[in-house]
Amino acid sequence: MREAIVNGSDVIRWRVLHRLKQSALAEILGVSQATVSKWESGVSSPSTAMQHRLSDVMTGVHEGRLAIELACLAPQQQIKTLVRGTSVQLLGLSAGFKQLWPETSELLGKNIRDLLVNEAAAYCNEGDYLREAVAGEILMVTGVSNRLLGVGDAVDASQRVRWHAIVRRIDGELIHEMIYEACEPDTATGFEKILRRSDVTSGFK
Repeated sequence: MREAIVNGSDVIRWRVLHRLKQSALAEILGVSQATVSKWESGVSSPSTAMQHRLSDVMTGVHEGRLAIELACLAPQQQIKTLVRGTSVQLLGLSAGFKQLWPETSELLGKNIRDLLVNEAAAYCNEGDYLREAVAGEILMVTGVSNRLLGVGDAVDASQRVRWHAIVRRIDGELIHEMIYEACEPDTATGFEKILRRSDVTSGFK
């Protein structure tokens, strides 16, 4: 049997060293706080895939890549956002995004999952899309929407847009890089493409 690369005692020591609460680690990993507690108490063990995720988080969380990504995002004229994991916390907006939808700046740092509508709400709250993203199975989702946030005249209220949600791991965290593009007004709304890891790796078998 393959030896575990991360066990419960490793997780406890790492959390204490970095002053991270169980709930914060659970958010990064996309699991419940109870799950983290069971790992640490020895009631259950992380799966092999989750052990690798834990290893990534524990070795990379202090690299500062997310801060660099946000600093580089801010001046860009391309219409982009960075959104954190399952809580859907709005982390950063590009200058181009702020120019089109300045009111969205008020949502920076806030969890916006409850504000999502249409395709964005479907991605996070229906089916297994978000679970697959957490597991590393979904790499990118492309869709067309009139609106993604149910807030005033915020994102996509005034025009139909095509968007790409690129699933990334930055400092061990699940991050969605959202890129928005203009499209023809009669383009059908909905999901256009879901790129899964198997779509990429199948060509190497």
